[in-house]
Amino acid sequence: MHIPPEVTRTVGVFGTSDHPYIAFELSRDSVPGATPTTFPVRLPLPEGSMELNPGWLCRATVKRNEGDFLLVDLHRTRRETLGQGRLPSRPGEGLRTGDQVLVRILQWQQGFWSLELDRRL
Repeated sequence: MHIPPEVTRTVGVFGTSDHPYIAFELSRDSVPGATPTTFPVRLPLPEGSMELNPGWLCRATVKRNEGDFLLVDLHRTRRETLGQGRLPSRPGEGLRTGDQVLVRILQWQQGFWSLELDRRL
């Protein structure tokens, strides 16, 4: 299907126009000169950012099981913690204390960030 020149191919941008975090562009053909890459395991937060924001991906370590939720530490780096969050506990996931995960920040609730599991690391 031909894409008319007046139609933008960018379908999503997050962040500001000066500092976009991610942009998606649809294309039927591969980009000339592009090399295949894998999704990065380590996702750095924006430079100088000390506050978490909904929608961000963040590395986390499972701290303890609280029944319906897992309490996790959210990391800026391996040694620097930004806060704590609660991740719904699902029996099939088999997460235990000390496991490393990638989580998506959802919202601030009752003194903790509510999170969803993106994947295990």
